[in-house]
Amino acid sequence: MDKRPRTITIAGIDRTLNLMGKSLNISDKIPGKSTCSFELFDTTGMIALQEGQEVIIEDGINRIFAGEVKRFQASAKSGVTYYSVSCADYNAILDRVLLAAAFDASPAGDMVRAIHGMKLATEGITLGLIEEGPTTSRSVFDWVPATQAMNDIETLTGITWNVDYYKVLNYFPPGAFTAPFSLTATSHNYKNLNLERNMEKYRNVQIFRPGWLETTEQTETPTPKPDGSSRTFTVRFPLAKKPRIFINSLEVNVDDIGVNGLDQSGTKKWYFSRQSPQVSQDSSETELPAGTVLEFIYTGLYNRVFVKEKQAEITARKLIEGGSGRHEHYEDKATIDDVDTADQYIAGLLRKYGSISNILTYQTHEHGLRAGMVQTVNVPARGAVGDFLIESVTARADGPGLMVYNVKAIDGEVVGGWVEFFRSLVIRSRDFAIRDNEFVSLLQNLTETDIDLVTDALSNYNANPPFQYMTSGGNVVYGRWQYLDA
Repeated sequence: MDKRPRTITIAGIDRTLNLMGKSLNISDKIPGKSTCSFELFDTTGMIALQEGQEVIIEDGINRIFAGEVKRFQASAKSGVTYYSVSCADYNAILDRVLLAAAFDASPAGDMVRAIHGMKLATEGITLGLIEEGPTTSRSVFDWVPATQAMNDIETLTGITWNVDYYKVLNYFPPGAFTAPFSLTATSHNYKNLNLERNMEKYRNVQIFRPGWLETTEQTETPTPKPDGSSRTFTVRFPLAKKPRIFINSLEVNVDDIGVNGLDQSGTKKWYFSRQSPQVSQDSSETELPAGTVLEFIYTGLYNRVFVKEKQAEITARKLIEGGSGRHEHYEDKATIDDVDTADQYIAGLLRKYGSISNILTYQTHEHGLRAGMVQTVNVPARGAVGDFLIESVTARADGPGLMVYNVKAIDGEVVGGWVEFFRSLVIRSRDFAIRDNEFVSLLQNLTETDIDLVTDALSNYNANPPFQYMTSGGNVVYGRWQYLDA
């Protein structure tokens, strides 16, 4: 056993001598924040804890925890003050900063670097390993915590992120970091090793409902036909974007077609809404007389449910369990709006959960393990052979200079093919998007000389989707994102 002297500093002050016995506990897992708890005693009245103070715990060589105080309780007995302290690691910083940003056709790694530059660099977080990842399109974060933005990117790409104990942001695929030691039948660096098989998330039939999917371009005569009184016309599919309108084969100017709720009545000749099958004529326009030929060319939206099976797994479970052998699971993801992406996503779910996982647990006194590392295991007598992804590490003090670590690791697709599948997947859907008809308030301290500059900047703003705004008396009143263009 490698004994190492533990030290703990709080707000830059060494509090090692105030740490109570075996009270130190550390939990590290993916995904999520690492946490730490411990107890202190104070006989001098010199400890003044505050939420947010930095906490660093070292084992003589490495940091085994670093973060900030989240909460504490104090009690007094016989002239001694006792503190029970709970901490979260540096990932908690991302919970308290909000991100409002839009990216168009950007590699995931570029988005991570941009988020760091906008919100995290000023918090003292530096950049480490940043995987490029797939390219996403129309990625929009609408005043969400930076944690949520990073989690969305991780969900989309299958690539993990973390702020380590040295305040370094890494965006990395599982396997990028290797455990500092392996387990073998003769290594004697572990105890209580167990391997279990888990069917908790197992499925061999995946039912999946994506969001709205886009049709091919439709050419259609709407209902009702012009009759001299109707102003609202309906097509078969809800609209995905601005339609083209033809009256007696003459196309209506695209600038004369507006958006319900955004463009004021009287400013356009026709109005539409995304996800609505109706297009309306402005009340100031003359109703189209009977006999007029009205035609729309548009891209529509439709719903579809996908079902994919792993027939070999169904057959295997049927032989073991009897019955149908089917383990069915339903999932939906409204942000996927492309058929190919939906099909690949379902295939990925079955790759990940379509076999029974091996879960390895053990205890060790060896230092240096972190969640997200991959560890090589070769203990054939226990059925544990291969590379295992460390999912969680919990640690507690086990006497002077000793820590005991409880490790949970998993094998299978999560280590190999599953990650590679998502890394190679080029996402074509707009996975993070401000919803249509949602307003964004623009609040900024301005002087009179700033007004023209802000107006110029906004009027020349080039984005996809475009950002539209309104002014009143020279001041920006409101703006919003809207998918308008074909």
